[in-house]
Amino acid sequence: CATVWLLDIRRLTEFAVAGFEQRLAASEASRYATFARKQRKRQFLVGRMLLRLAVSKMMNVPVHAITVIDRVGSAPKLFFAGGQSAPPNFSISHSGNWVGCALSTDVMLGFDLEVNHPDRDIVALSQAAFEPDEQLWLMQQPDADRIAAFYRLWSTREALYKLMSSLGREMPS
Repeated sequence: CATVWLLDIRRLTEFAVAGFEQRLAASEASRYATFARKQRKRQFLVGRMLLRLAVSKMMNVPVHAITVIDRVGSAPKLFFAGGQSAPPNFSISHSGNWVGCALSTDVMLGFDLEVNHPDRDIVALSQAAFEPDEQLWLMQQPDADRIAAFYRLWSTREALYKLMSSLGREMPS
């Protein structure tokens, strides 16, 4: 069983978002500082705060007792102050104005959300990101279904990558 939280970041004021910066752990603040685009910074920051809120509600733990540590080349890790209970498994995603996180105390998971951009060059993206058999499958889809098929495959691969990262494994080819 998993719970998904979604938030439209346009609903938050600049003042509210600015207050979130001081709540980042040192490793998160360090990564946050590397983002150049304002929207990407906002997605990252809101994603980390949404995660803390969701975990707090799910586990009945105060938000200030939750720490998220970034790990280079791997999924972030959750810790509770005092370590009295095991934190849930989680995955964070963002696309456009949407930020979300999925949580589970039962299973490991990978979560991805994508805003459909019909004007994207999905052929070029698929050539850069997909295996040859996946590209072939995509090009065999009817024209009317190809964009939706692209996003299903993209999101599936992204969610699988996040799951494998959480498990400390490499992505299968």
